Formats: sequence, C-alpha cells, structure tokens
Amino acid sequence: IISPEDVALSKLRSILDKYLECPTLLDPYLEMMVSKLSLPARSIVHDLFLSQSTTTATGTDTDTGMIGNDDDDDDDDDDDDKEVGKQQQQNENETTTATVTKQLNTLMHLFSAIYAISKVRGRKYIQR
Repeated sequence: IISPEDVALSKLRSILDKYLECPTLLDPYLEMMVSKLSLPARSIVHDLFLSQSTTTATGTDTDTGMIGNDDDDDDDDDDDDKEVGKQQQQNENETTTATVTKQLNTLMHLFSAIYAISKVRGRKYIQR
C-alpha cells in the first residue's frame, strides 16, 4: 500500500528532476520551499525531544503509579487496582508508540523532500 505522502514525495522528485539541467531557476523559491519543509520538521524534532526528556524525568518504569495499602483485608482490591493500573499504562504506551511512529514517518518524508531539493540545487546552497 502506497501512502499519499509517498505519492506526493515521488511527484516532488519527478518535478525537481526536471530542474537538474538549470537549477538556478529554483533560486527565487528555495527559501520558501525549504522553510515550509524545515519548520514542521523542526517542530516534530522538538516535540520528540520534549516527550523523551519528560519520559526520562518522570520514569515510565513504575508499575501502576498507585500507592499500596498495608491492610490485609484489601488484598483483592489492591490486586484489581494494580491490574487496572497496568492496563491503563499499557494503553498509554501503545498510544505514545503510535504517535511517535507517525511523527517519525512524517519527519522522514519532510527530510526526504529537503534532500530532493538539495540534490538539485546543492547542499551548500541550501544551507545558506
């Protein structure tokens, strides 16, 4: 299955390949094209960094985040609470993993588009 992002990237590459003969024609549009691609990429990298540093700071290795009770009468309730807490933690981890995967996929497409532009115009010119 080909994603719409892959189709768009392929179309961009085929358009940019036409400019290999005379890449200076792209000069008036380079800054706009690269900034429209790099700003969302920068935002995604920033979000991923913040989520990673937050995860590291809070520690995700905790069992349930619940405080246990020393009463012997409530052992069954504690086990139920722990099970519910573990299920909630697993659901949060799955959601986080899906979000990170989607962000990384988007980032890959953005960087591929920037690479396609730099292939035509040259890396040093794009860096300016």
